[in-house]
Amino acid sequence: MASPRTTLTLLMIVATGYHVSVATYDIGVCYGMQGNDLPSATDVISMYTKYAGNEAIPGEFSQYIAPAMQNLRAVLDANKMVGIEVTTVVSTATLGTSYPPSNGVFSTEVANEMTNILKVISSIGSSLMVNVYPYFAYAADPANVRLDYAQFTATESVVQDGNLGYSNMFDAIVDAFYWAMEKAGVTNVDIAVSESGWPSAGNGNFTTPTLAATYNKNFMNHVMKNGTPKRPQTYMDAYVFAMFNENLKTAGVEQNFGLFFPNMQPVYPMGGQVEKSRNADLHCVDWNPHDENLILTGSANNSVRMFDHRNLTSGGVGSPIYKFEDHKAAVLCMQVGKKNDCVGARMPNSSPALFLQHAGHRCKAAYHLALPI
Repeated sequence: MASPRTTLTLLMIVATGYHVSVATYDIGVCYGMQGNDLPSATDVISMYTKYAGNEAIPGEFSQYIAPAMQNLRAVLDANKMVGIEVTTVVSTATLGTSYPPSNGVFSTEVANEMTNILKVISSIGSSLMVNVYPYFAYAADPANVRLDYAQFTATESVVQDGNLGYSNMFDAIVDAFYWAMEKAGVTNVDIAVSESGWPSAGNGNFTTPTLAATYNKNFMNHVMKNGTPKRPQTYMDAYVFAMFNENLKTAGVEQNFGLFFPNMQPVYPMGGQVEKSRNADLHCVDWNPHDENLILTGSANNSVRMFDHRNLTSGGVGSPIYKFEDHKAAVLCMQVGKKNDCVGARMPNSSPALFLQHAGHRCKAAYHLALPI
C-alpha cells in the first residue's frame, strides 16, 4: 500500500474528440485505483498536470480547448483539488514564424484560439506545455541546419538575434514561443517542455543510438542548468520522450524514441543517468520534493528505494545510503504490463523537475518521483 498522505503525480490527458463535451457540459470527478499501489482519493494531496489535448491545435477541436480547460479547473476547484495544474500541449505547428526567435508569432489559423488559451492559462496559474523537437528541423533540412546546433554541441552562437545569441535550436524554439506569447498579449505564462527527444533508428544516419544518446544527455544537462537567452533565470519543467520504444506506432522514427526496449533493456547507454530497476518498491508515487524526512536507499539489485525515516523501525528496511543533504536525484517509476514491472531512473545532480515520459500503448500508469536528496 502507498504510504499515507502521499503526493501522487500524474500527467493526464483529455483525449482528442472529447473536448467538445468537456467544454460544454458540467463534469464530475471519478476516482480510480490501479491495484494496491495507489493511495485513496483522500490521501492524494496534489497532482502535477491535467492537460486538455496533445497537439490538438491546430485542428477541428481548437475552439473547445480554452473552455474545456476552464471547466476542468472549475470542477477540480469545486472538489478542493487545487494542486492540479490544467493546461494543454502544443507543437511548433502553432507558430507562423519562428526564425529568428524574436519574430516568433502564432499562425493566423490559431492566433485567436492560442490567445484564448493563454488567457485561461494565465488566469489559473498554469504553464503552457510545448513539444520541442530539434530533430525534425534538422532531418528536414540538414543542408541548412547544423547538427551541432540541433544537438547542444555547438561551442559558439549559431544564430544571433539582436543582443541574444543561440548556440542550440532548443532554446531558439522555446524563445520563439515566448515572443509569440508576448505578441498575443500574455507575458506571465511560463513554458514547460512536455516532450523532447531524438530517435535512435528509422531514418538512416540521422537516427543512430549515438545521436539519440548525445541529444538526450545534453538536453537533460541543459534544462537542469539553464534557462533560455530570453529568460535566463526562468526555471523550466521538461520531459524526455520517451521511456520505451513503441512498436505499435507508425514504422520508422516514431517507433524509436525510447530509452528502453520493451524487454526493459536500454536502447543505448546513458552514462549512468538512467539505471534499470527490477523492483517495484517505489510504488510509482511522488513524494514532496521539499520534505527533509524523505530518504532514498539502494538494494543489492541496484533498485532505488525511498522511505520516510519517521516510519522506519529498528527492524526496518536497512540504512539509507542517500540523504536529503547529499545531492539531487530524480527517480521515475513506470508501471508497464505486469504490476511489478517498474523502471527506475536515477540522475545525480539533476533538477527536481526532470522527468521521463512514456505515452505508449502498454503503459498502465506513469508517475514521476522527483526530489532533492
